[in-house]
Amino acid sequence: MTRCAVALILLAAAACGRNDARNQAASQQQFPVDDGRNTTFQQDSLRDWFIEFGLVGIPDRESDLLATVGVPDSVVRLGAANVMDPVAFDTVVEAYYPGLTVSLLKQSGAESLQSVWVADTTFIMGPIRPGMDSLTLVSRLGPSMVQGSRPGYVCAACSVPNQAAFFDLVNGTVSAILFTFPH
Repeated sequence: MTRCAVALILLAAAACGRNDARNQAASQQQFPVDDGRNTTFQQDSLRDWFIEFGLVGIPDRESDLLATVGVPDSVVRLGAANVMDPVAFDTVVEAYYPGLTVSLLKQSGAESLQSVWVADTTFIMGPIRPGMDSLTLVSRLGPSMVQGSRPGYVCAACSVPNQAAFFDLVNGTVSAILFTFPH
């Protein structure tokens, strides 16, 4: 009888250990990742539209940014090696506003957006917004196309190749969106 009780306790402990491992694995994989076959036409279309047109009102020149959004709380200017000429240096300008960070690349007199991080809805158009839950995000855009701590999507049909949007999640809710514009 004692052996049976010990055996049952050991089996119960082993089963609990397996369940804890499953629960831990499930909590770490909170956001599904796309293997290329798990999206609908509507999800693909909305995803590409949102990545290309969901961010509005952010100009791609520093002077226009100041005129549109105003004076930032802080600005950081960093030197960056030029991709075409490693001897030349470009400038990356990062402007910080409450709920908004804009990164511009100044390259031989030309300016372009590198990234925009937005935590409020002021500069967002469409049905994808900070404050929505991750289940709604997945139902609208499909599983994440990018693995890692920040789920993300890459545009397949945007005018800028590899333009992407990444989502910061806090407790299963979108807290901010990072739009990237690779050069």
